Amino acid sequence: MRLLLSLLLALAGGAQAGTGEPRPLPDDVQEFVADPVPESMPDTFKDFKVTAKDFTAILRGYVEVDKPRWLHRTSHVAFGDRTGHVILEEGENIRWLVRPGGLAWLEFPGGEKISLVCGETKP
Repeated sequence: MRLLLSLLLALAGGAQAGTGEPRPLPDDVQEFVADPVPESMPDTFKDFKVTAKDFTAILRGYVEVDKPRWLHRTSHVAFGDRTGHVILEEGENIRWLVRPGGLAWLEFPGGEKISLVCGETKP
């Protein structure tokens, strides 16, 4: 029952257990900024971009997981990271990272991170 409640909270945009930071909702984002793609990146992911629309889809559809699961039980694609930040309604600046293959994280001003996975359904 506790697991089901945690999953429902994550999908609804609730707080991730252990971070203490609430997951922002798409409507909370006032400004979206994507960092320039480094020129030294291999051509493999030259067309991989993260737009404000993509970021909204990530906030709505990616599921929060704990850091060990994000690091060790998912497939990480090298050399395709995209980064940037968003500014929320109340002025909070949150850094983000998105990797090809459906991984992302949000980093809050205090250094706490929320790890996100696309399509994750199992605990």
